[in-house]
Amino acid sequence: MPGKAWLALLWPTARALPELERLACWAGRFTPHLALAPPRALLLEVGSTLRLFGGETALCRRVRQDLQKEDEVLPVLALAGTPQAALWLAEGGGPLVSFSADALDALPLQRLSWPAGCLERFAACGLRRLGALRQLPRGEAMQRIGVAAMSCVARAYGEEPDLRVEFVFPPRFCQRLDLPAPAVSTEALRFGAHRLLAALGGWLAGRRQGVRRCVFGLLRHAARDELELTCSAATADVTRFERLLHERLARLTLTAPVGTLELSADAPEALPALQGDLFAADAVEEGGLIERLLARLGEAAVYRLAPQADHRPEAATRKVSAIGTASRRMAADTGGDVAVGRHPFWLLEHPLPLEERHGQPWLRGPLLLLSGPERIESGWWQGEANDVRRDYFIARTADARRAWVFRDLGASGWFLHGWFA
Repeated sequence: MPGKAWLALLWPTARALPELERLACWAGRFTPHLALAPPRALLLEVGSTLRLFGGETALCRRVRQDLQKEDEVLPVLALAGTPQAALWLAEGGGPLVSFSADALDALPLQRLSWPAGCLERFAACGLRRLGALRQLPRGEAMQRIGVAAMSCVARAYGEEPDLRVEFVFPPRFCQRLDLPAPAVSTEALRFGAHRLLAALGGWLAGRRQGVRRCVFGLLRHAARDELELTCSAATADVTRFERLLHERLARLTLTAPVGTLELSADAPEALPALQGDLFAADAVEEGGLIERLLARLGEAAVYRLAPQADHRPEAATRKVSAIGTASRRMAADTGGDVAVGRHPFWLLEHPLPLEERHGQPWLRGPLLLLSGPERIESGWWQGEANDVRRDYFIARTADARRAWVFRDLGASGWFLHGWFA
């Protein structure tokens, strides 16, 4: 088999250029090297990816299966050693996979695309098959048929270079899709959204990059809604965005029919090299869970706690976005000393005043002080309301629970501030 292998996707009717560009982005999942052949074809250079997909038959089957999910009209697929040969095999009806000159020789001239006026000249010369045209002396053929037509023949047989303008994946992804009929329910939006996400996946594969965020636009006559989808890390796996979109659509009520969908994504990032990380699967699962919770509950309800340098327990942590740094990395970046084991992770929102009997704190029975005191004095520079002067103790309750209590040196009294697990 030649080093180069070209797969032609030929649709039965012409396609608008924006639609061809969307399909070219989708085809990026199979190869980063492809070319547009307007008005109704794409050309994919798949010689370097055939082994990845398991050979010619497996690749063509995969392309057909994916196209059945994307488009209601399937193209004819043909595989050959040159772009022109692949196009002509698709136009001529077969054989649809061939790297031999004999297969091209048998193609009927009337079914192939030619420069204007060529078909009449073929009929006048009594030529019916491509092989018969090729057998004519080149000089005579160029005079009688035309230089442009004979150049096509030479390119198809690999006798001249077939230079195609390679499709350049845009630096920013932005595609629109007009729906066949205005969607009045969110369920009707999912099919169109899947097609746009498939194009996004191909765009990312062609660029060998990932994104953290994409935005769906729902366009009506005089209004536009946006659904922002955010992943915990840059990814090229668009199924993660699709799950997030389904969560958002499940909670969305359309107030007017949607006629057009738009998907945009920018700021692509390089994907990290795959390594044998023992915890990689756990990190992906954790990220997917956080993304689904964010889509369902919103950013205000889902967040992480990050430590910050402050001795006051209620000010020693801050809320940060749940998307981004992994929790175990954030825990390592303390920004100060963390008294692991001496301070509980479960703090009450407000300290609970305790009863005092005979100088001892009381909570449904006497509290036995196990360790302490630990003096904390801080916040005086922020005013009297933030001035903290406390002695903390670890105490055991009557039912054997461990509590974190303190005596307020300013207000004179005992308070419960947290619980140990």
